[in-house]
Amino acid sequence: MHRACLLIGLLVSVAVVHAQSHLDATADERLNKSTAVYAAGKPLGALLTELSAQSGVKLIADRAIAEHRAILVAEGKPLHEVLSRLAEAFDFDWSKRDGSGGAEYTLYQKGDLRRADEQYARDMRALSQDLLRAMASQALARASKVGFDEMLAEAKQMRVDTAKDGIAVSQEQAKRLLLDKAMGFLTSWEDWVAAATFARLSPPDLARLKAGEPLAFSTAAQNTPVPPDTLEMWRKRNSAVMSIRAVDSAGAEVQIPEAARQGLREQEERAQAMQEIIVVLYQSPDTGQVTYTIGPPEQPGNRVMARFISRDISIGGGIADLFDTDRALNPADWKLAEMIWRMTKKESKEIDDERILARVTDANPAIKTDPLNRAAILTADAAKKAKVCLAAEYYPLYSPDDATNPPDMLGTLKAALNYLTEKRYLGRLDGDWAIVQYEERPFARLHDVSQEKFAKWFYSKDGVKRQQTLDDLGEIAHLTEPQIHALAERQNSLSMPTAGSGDGTFTFSSRIAMPALMGIGSLMDLKEDPATRAAYRLYGSLSAMQKDALQKGEAVAVKILTPQQQRQFAWAMQLGAAMKGQPPVEADANTVANTARIELKLEQPRVRMALVASETGQEPVSKDMEFQSKIARLTLTVGDRSISARPVTLEKKDLSDGGV
Repeated sequence: MHRACLLIGLLVSVAVVHAQSHLDATADERLNKSTAVYAAGKPLGALLTELSAQSGVKLIADRAIAEHRAILVAEGKPLHEVLSRLAEAFDFDWSKRDGSGGAEYTLYQKGDLRRADEQYARDMRALSQDLLRAMASQALARASKVGFDEMLAEAKQMRVDTAKDGIAVSQEQAKRLLLDKAMGFLTSWEDWVAAATFARLSPPDLARLKAGEPLAFSTAAQNTPVPPDTLEMWRKRNSAVMSIRAVDSAGAEVQIPEAARQGLREQEERAQAMQEIIVVLYQSPDTGQVTYTIGPPEQPGNRVMARFISRDISIGGGIADLFDTDRALNPADWKLAEMIWRMTKKESKEIDDERILARVTDANPAIKTDPLNRAAILTADAAKKAKVCLAAEYYPLYSPDDATNPPDMLGTLKAALNYLTEKRYLGRLDGDWAIVQYEERPFARLHDVSQEKFAKWFYSKDGVKRQQTLDDLGEIAHLTEPQIHALAERQNSLSMPTAGSGDGTFTFSSRIAMPALMGIGSLMDLKEDPATRAAYRLYGSLSAMQKDALQKGEAVAVKILTPQQQRQFAWAMQLGAAMKGQPPVEADANTVANTARIELKLEQPRVRMALVASETGQEPVSKDMEFQSKIARLTLTVGDRSISARPVTLEKKDLSDGGV
């Protein structure tokens, strides 16, 4: 608990700290130059380069912070004031170095503040581990006294109580609420099975899990930590699929298409025939988060109907792997930070200043071509119209809704500041300046991704959104899990249509359905499946010639790889086997030398699905849909064992009448 208490001192809102400045305008007259600047989500390095060209003063962003983005708007202000306010928004400092051409100024983050950010992340991970242990022990103790349904109902009530009690509480109260009601994180029977399995792990198994080794346990094994009635409960839960009813927004029953109904019948039959269930636990070395998978052993025929929810409604179906049900057991460190922030958040004080109510009437065309910075552009426009100087730090990757659909009310600076506040930013007026800081900056800074890389992975050179290539995925797989998670969430937000766009009925529904139906999602799969991440890290380390051979259908022999790549291959094989509930891959040195290989298989499957969808005020509609995709499946083989990463989409084509 000492560790958790230490956390309280670190969970503080961003303090107002004016930079200890070396920007002395009396010693350097150039700093008095009148400055005009408009930057919306621009990297600090590029921003200071522009200001250098404008002012003649050499301004540099330290390499460690050069890719962090800023919103900076000012007109007719002296350069030293603009630079001081920029540093203030980030809590950075300026250093000065005399040169032959005059003084040079470098923006940097003090080492003690950077170390505090790193400690903050470590302590959040420690609290996440405390929550995991509390959740498992509470769930195991309670389940021994009441049935599953009663226990899950109690967990749901705990979530309600925590949300209700967590309004404007102190940080210590928030921590205590989370630990006392940790069982409230359980949202399903599968969550309980995973938590109970974790609670029963032996010390050696816990050590292996913490070291990053996936653990697979069967209900058929002796002395298994999996709860004894797991198989029976799994069969029971899957025998209820035929009772599923599709209803519209008014509660009226909608007829489920026969194709979907038949799929549900097949799922029930297979469920009753299963003889064992596998529970896999895996702890991320990046975040400490434990994910789990529950299902029957991977065998031919273990395929089921995937069910998904439409906007208002109902049920649809398609083929998906029964075993691909990865879920997180405990919250990731950055998610926990957000959770505590929301529990301790107090109502923002109204800013009474008529300037921030000035309307922005001109649409900025840059919004359409730069969706990543959409909220930044709207905010900068509003500040310019209001004639208010603005300095803000901006982390678009960690505010995924920004690029999707900022509300139309962003026509005033007040509305823009309020919108950013909902994204965990803190804004205030200070004289002629609006200063905006990010309250969860430690994670955003530690796991930021450069604007250049984001643009490269998500957009073509002419600014059109595109699908990631295999080479892109190889690069992305080398990022940290929080970075991959943020990129996947951003991709998802950029893919979602805005309200009222297109047909509405099927456009929205099918975009939700397709990843679930086809087992594809590219970045989502990298985020969710450690074995897929490991396989693409290996792919990303290959030479251009080796990648070209794979894409031509030629296998790459592992024996020609470097020792480090061979170790990556072995780890990806073992991880892939464990995550699918399969036994370890065992082979002698001779077998590995002669048979170990990497292959890339290209497939063009067609997927048909029946979709029932309805929207508020509309009659439910049924539609048959068909898609064809070009997908790539990376496969690692040793002897007679093959492990495949999840398939990734290279192309997708709608074959339905009228398209989607």
